[in-house]
Amino acid sequence: MNSSLVNVVIPASESNFTYGRDGRTLRKITVHHCAGVMSAESIGYLWQNPGRECSSHYGIGNDGRIGQYVDESNTAWTDTNWESNCTSVTIETSNCATGGDWPVSDEALNSLIRLCADISIRNGLGLLVPGQNLTWHSMYAATECPGNYLRSKMGYIADEANKIISGGKHIIAVDGTWGCDTTRKAQEVFGTPVDGIVSNQLSWWRSENPGLLDSSFEWEDFMEGGSSLIVAIQKWCGANVDGYIGSNTISCMQQKLGTPVDGYVSNPSSMVSAFQRWLNEQ
Repeated sequence: MNSSLVNVVIPASESNFTYGRDGRTLRKITVHHCAGVMSAESIGYLWQNPGRECSSHYGIGNDGRIGQYVDESNTAWTDTNWESNCTSVTIETSNCATGGDWPVSDEALNSLIRLCADISIRNGLGLLVPGQNLTWHSMYAATECPGNYLRSKMGYIADEANKIISGGKHIIAVDGTWGCDTTRKAQEVFGTPVDGIVSNQLSWWRSENPGLLDSSFEWEDFMEGGSSLIVAIQKWCGANVDGYIGSNTISCMQQKLGTPVDGYVSNPSSMVSAFQRWLNEQ
């Protein structure tokens, strides 16, 4: 599934991208600049040259129009880094002038914000965090791209996109670790008291489950009543109901969420990421 915000589709040459994601999971957006004043069409024509050996999923012209060149299900060759290419949706952004800080027009910047929000919503990336799931080219290669202007705007881009993503709802980051924000969101969804703490959990599960963060899990050496949140989760996923997280509860959550079942929460954890996406959808 690709963005409905696109104004023009110009398929890149098959010589300039890779089909599929090489077994990786899409987890971030990477922003680039064009190092020139371009249109959505002229960016796309670059990727139609079979000898270019480069492409991007999307491009934004100086007037704010958006082009698509590679399907999000495939790997564009943009970041000069294979791992980053395989895990990113990449966006080339036109400048409005050349040189200096490589500025970008307000029209292009606003389209970039809307496109980043749309990509995050459709792919379950959660709230955008600069340097984590909102990245830029110079993080992965020795380059000035995307220029000082866009680099200085990454916090603003994330803030404005997150307003669209949240729509007034409490949206959490999808990062595969279960901390206070994930607990608060789960407490809201399951209707239990909201304090960000999973209370009275047995400490012998602590070292085996590094994805359950100490900031949110209250570890005890003795059974002292468990957690009302865990009781609600156990009922939801069909686990034994006792208020304590453990291998049975974790396995049932993994099965419910369609992730590999091993009874443990790694750091990061595919089960926690799936749980975070599910919580954001509620």
